[in-house]
Amino acid sequence: MASWFPAQQLQREDRYVHWCQVRGGGQTSRARLVFSIEEALRLVSLPGENEGRVYYFRQVKIGNVSTRAGRQEWIDALQATLDELGSHAIHGDDPQAAAADAVFFRNHQEALEVVLARTLRRELADLWFWPQVIGIAAPANRAEKVLAIIQRLSELPASWLAVAESVTAAIGSDDPVALLALLPPSTVYGWLQELVPGDAGPEHPRPVLLRGTMVGMLLRSMQALGSADPRVIWLASLAVVQAAPSELSTGAAVARARSTLQSLPAERKGPVREPVSLQTRILVDAARLGEPTQAAGLYFLLNALRHLGIADALAKNSFAYERGLVAQIMQRLAWHAGVAACDPAWHWITSALSEIADANAPVQAGPELFPSNLRPASGKLCDLQYIARAWCVGVRQWCWQVGEITVREVVNRRGVVSLNRTDLDITLPLSSAEVRIRRAGLDIDPGWLPWFGKVVRFQYVGDEAAHAH
Repeated sequence: MASWFPAQQLQREDRYVHWCQVRGGGQTSRARLVFSIEEALRLVSLPGENEGRVYYFRQVKIGNVSTRAGRQEWIDALQATLDELGSHAIHGDDPQAAAADAVFFRNHQEALEVVLARTLRRELADLWFWPQVIGIAAPANRAEKVLAIIQRLSELPASWLAVAESVTAAIGSDDPVALLALLPPSTVYGWLQELVPGDAGPEHPRPVLLRGTMVGMLLRSMQALGSADPRVIWLASLAVVQAAPSELSTGAAVARARSTLQSLPAERKGPVREPVSLQTRILVDAARLGEPTQAAGLYFLLNALRHLGIADALAKNSFAYERGLVAQIMQRLAWHAGVAACDPAWHWITSALSEIADANAPVQAGPELFPSNLRPASGKLCDLQYIARAWCVGVRQWCWQVGEITVREVVNRRGVVSLNRTDLDITLPLSSAEVRIRRAGLDIDPGWLPWFGKVVRFQYVGDEAAHAH
């Protein structure tokens, strides 16, 4: 007996059997087979899946397994088959991917990003795994394909931040108007409404300090389409989301986008740094995936910040967010815990601080800008370092009061850190799970954190898998 099914759709987030071809057996055997494979798919694993890697296979063939085989026999057979196929998988952006039987991407967002970039450049429009990446079988034209890709990106946990990062990378140094021209204005109006839930937003929004990559894109788009074009406003909103992901929760992204467009010069004055190419950004990201760390518990402290009210504090003071208050808090916590300067746990902190123009600007600090367990009686003008120190003390006190555990004990534990533009994954050995951490809820998956600008996940794996790194 032999069975086939298309494992292009084998992904960590969405595993299922689309169809099976069975030799022999009646309807009962066929139903039993599908059930067995579905169960096995939920239990098998492939290299790198803990860090978000996704695989696509042209076809999977399982032979010499009876329809009457038991549960474990099916799991073992499928695991062996996928291990063999996965060992020959190549990256989906490799020139040889069209002829390969198995390809992989570091995550679903990267897969969509690569397809978007190649679609805009009119390259290899019909690769066999693209329909499974995009989610539609046969798009009528490039515009339909681009719309489907953006929709899928917006459905990822990072939402419009994933769209912003991938659109920026896919455009690269090319003309952004080539993308905007493919977007129907009516669809873009709908996207703008999604970015402004309930018409929220400040009455007099401040412009956002943008990355040089986005400034160049917006200037070219404004020159071609005008600043009032909804597609230009949408691109500017993506720039705001990139610079200040917290605006996704406040609903101010579109209002601040309009204000930012008005602040840009009508003509480009002086050189503007060109966008980084897709391949360059992939190489930058690859250096931060699956790296062993001795400070795997550092980002557990994000849950402590949540409990102490960091989201509300930054929602009421976007200036503090844009000047890197969270990065400064995490920096001080890492210093306090004695995290080595070369540890990969520093990657997010150093990257975030490198993009801040004035990280120690004075701010009017009302009680709402301090942790809930250390709020002063009245506000005063102070620098962000003072506020960051207060949050560091608040986190230390909270950890001891709630979990009877010190920050050093929380932070200093072995694991693996994986970081890309929208996700932070921390993997730890199962033996490191600790009742004090669990009791305080420090290792609960935070998920999407707008004030942190990342989707954060924690997971425990068997010690053998942890040692493999």
